[in-house]
Amino acid sequence: IMKFINNRLTLAVSAVFCCVFFTNAQEIIKDSVKPKPVSTAPKRIKVDGIIAVVGDYTILDSDIDKTYLELSSQGASVKDITRCQMLGKMLEDKLYAHHAIQDSIVVKDEEIKEKLNDQLAFILEQLGTMDKAVQYFKKNNEDELRTELFEVIKTNKLTAEMQRKIVDEVEVTP
Repeated sequence: IMKFINNRLTLAVSAVFCCVFFTNAQEIIKDSVKPKPVSTAPKRIKVDGIIAVVGDYTILDSDIDKTYLELSSQGASVKDITRCQMLGKMLEDKLYAHHAIQDSIVVKDEEIKEKLNDQLAFILEQLGTMDKAVQYFKKNNEDELRTELFEVIKTNKLTAEMQRKIVDEVEVTP
């Protein structure tokens, strides 16, 4: 029995000795690589980005904000419309406009210019002066504002014509 106790005691003492020896035997090596200094260059800011392309039409990230601005200037409530829903509607409109061009649907420039003048008259009635309208739509001058509104109205007209063409071809049966 004594031999058994001595073996157990020897085993326990050697286990304690090993634990103490090996835990103290670990060497801590400090990292020799110095951290890189923080760059003093200005932070990169995304100015604008392409979200989608439909035919010849590109949808930019800023186009969503412009559409919100246009809707609010027309008196529509935009608080319940998400960016995703707005993008979906824009994609649908661009798709209709693209197919209208593919199907050779013609929209007259005189018709668009007339609608543009009506739109500008409404905007001027709301904002007062053309300078305020240019600032509101974040443009550099009146020509830029007119050009952008012309393109928006033309796309909307092409979209409406294509939708009308599709609906006209539908035959309703009981």
